[in-house]
Amino acid sequence: MPIKSTKPAHAHTTHPHHPKTNTPAKPTANTTTPTPRTTGDTFAPTTVKPVATAIVPGWLGNPTVDITRGPSVPKPLSGPIQYDSWARARAEHRKVNFEVWAPGVTDRENNELWKQLDVQVHFSVNGAPEKTDYVQFAGRAQNNAKYSLDLSKFDPYASNGGPLPTGLPASTDVSFYFTVNGKKLDAAGQNFNAHFTPGY
Repeated sequence: MPIKSTKPAHAHTTHPHHPKTNTPAKPTANTTTPTPRTTGDTFAPTTVKPVATAIVPGWLGNPTVDITRGPSVPKPLSGPIQYDSWARARAEHRKVNFEVWAPGVTDRENNELWKQLDVQVHFSVNGAPEKTDYVQFAGRAQNNAKYSLDLSKFDPYASNGGPLPTGLPASTDVSFYFTVNGKKLDAAGQNFNAHFTPGY
């Protein structure tokens, strides 16, 4: 007498004509794609870089202005900057400089400095809403990192080889200040100022 099998039949069988479906993989977050950020009408779009904002600079200071022809001669930045036709047409240096000290970050050769220090200038043109842009690294001074802001970026009267726009004001005032990882460069509680006038 044949013995009946007690093994249950398979509940599911794959039909040869039914295509097998796969659950799509969960997308992973892209943390490396830069996000464009437009900082102003006279600035090209910049990209947001990764920043270790937990690093707090120990010191920001030594602001200087350098509007000279020939050898660079920075002077202490203690009052409004006058940016006139001579600065526009004759000067070879048109910069504001300052220094930053962060222990273990700026006091050595550091290829990760651009990631670790988020150095920005915040500026307002003729009282308009504030805008932001990055400040260029300019080398080291002993244990400090040096940064330079090119003032010509703010100049609305530069022809750049073409005609000037119409309707420009008789002068332009730019109020600005610097931050490093959110810490502000102390300028006696006030912003820096640059006064631009037209002409060549």
